[in-house]
Amino acid sequence: MHKIAIACLLVAAACGDSHDKGTVNTASATTSVTNMAQIRTSMSAGNGASAATALQAMTAAGQSIVTPAGQAGRLGLLSTEPSRPDGREQVISGTAECSATSCTFNNYGDDTAGSSWLINGTVSATGDNAKFNLTYKVLTAATSLTWAIDGDVTNSATAIDGNIHSHGVTDIASGSNNPGINVTWDTGLDFNAISVDAQGCATGGDLHAVVAYSAQAGGNGAAFDVEGTAAFGPTCGTVTAK
Repeated sequence: MHKIAIACLLVAAACGDSHDKGTVNTASATTSVTNMAQIRTSMSAGNGASAATALQAMTAAGQSIVTPAGQAGRLGLLSTEPSRPDGREQVISGTAECSATSCTFNNYGDDTAGSSWLINGTVSATGDNAKFNLTYKVLTAATSLTWAIDGDVTNSATAIDGNIHSHGVTDIASGSNNPGINVTWDTGLDFNAISVDAQGCATGGDLHAVVAYSAQAGGNGAAFDVEGTAAFGPTCGTVTAK
């Protein structure tokens, strides 16, 4: 299972009203569609833990699909391989009870004090329909993160349609020369009648993203709330920002 690491890249200034038009990152949109295929494969194999990992990676990519126009910086999360500070193998705690149609997580992860990550919730599938309701929690000596993901997606070998919602809070403790940082984020992804070929490459439909962030550090803050759409096709590899 991947662990969640924090990448706090503060934007220079707040954007205007909700849902301003942002800059669309077509590569991130393509990655999100590709990861949906991994989720489908994992569920078909009854591997809910792998499905949860792919879902985490997919929503992390979704956070960068649209960013404020004219701003290179953003707030975000990166997925990295888990590692213990002392270099030993991770200790798995809790349970992940999986079948071909569902996986239920109960404090599944590593509960080592000062370097813990835990997953709770369910991933389920009925035919081509997949539903997600998961919470990731990470706690280190300096960082506390809670990340919730829910969604309902029809995810077949030829088409993807549905929505996924991700939101959370990150608190990073203050250091000797730096103020503490509080970050909140909210991301909505709408997969609109996306057609995929035999290799899982999108050839039609579009992916609409709404991404909002707010950060506070030492009395200073920044925020944005933007939206954008990536349209796919008519051939594999053709993606147009709208």
